[in-house]
Amino acid sequence: MVRIADNQVVLNDGSSFVWDDGLEKSYDEQILNPDMNDAFTYPYPLKGYVLNRNEDTSRIRHLGFYKAIYGHSEEDVSAHLVKLPWFKQRFDKSFIVVTTANGVDKAFERVMHKLENLPQAYYQFLSDQDAFYWRNIADSPNLSPHSFGIALDINTQFSKYWLWDKKERNEYQYENQIPLEIVQAFEEEGFIWGGRWWHYDTMHFEYRPEIICYAKNIQKY
Repeated sequence: MVRIADNQVVLNDGSSFVWDDGLEKSYDEQILNPDMNDAFTYPYPLKGYVLNRNEDTSRIRHLGFYKAIYGHSEEDVSAHLVKLPWFKQRFDKSFIVVTTANGVDKAFERVMHKLENLPQAYYQFLSDQDAFYWRNIADSPNLSPHSFGIALDINTQFSKYWLWDKKERNEYQYENQIPLEIVQAFEEEGFIWGGRWWHYDTMHFEYRPEIICYAKNIQKY
């Protein structure tokens, strides 16, 4: 349970984080040293993708907040990991490793149920999956959400990632091959998709129910 009071985000264990630090920050500064509010600067788009550079603020993660929920170290996180079936007897790697904290494993199970009901033509996009992996984001000092067991990357053969494109061609332009039916299965269960970012990462899904909830509430008005 999370509550906001007196400009603080307070968790059940008593840990708290500043909601709005009042500082004027560039996008890169928000990425590296965010307050809790920075991730909500622009709502996550539930349709289409972010058209303007640096308005994909759902890429921003307050690491202190996620460490408090999922674990401060690889050892802490590992204590809550579980191996879930992933298209058993269909892929060589037929499991994913995710956290049980905050009900993330149950959310993945619900996504899996939805995906299994899609036509088999969609399955090719879902192989070679990668979930828990304690590491930093590429070219960043920040921990990846994969470190907390809350993220999943799917088949890179069909994926586009802005940083790979930038390094390979010194330019990048949004492209996507991932079917939106797959995206919908994840978003309905509280996952955001990197294919909606200006800094696109179409293989990437991560459990951020607060981002989805905020986007849905904003959409009502």
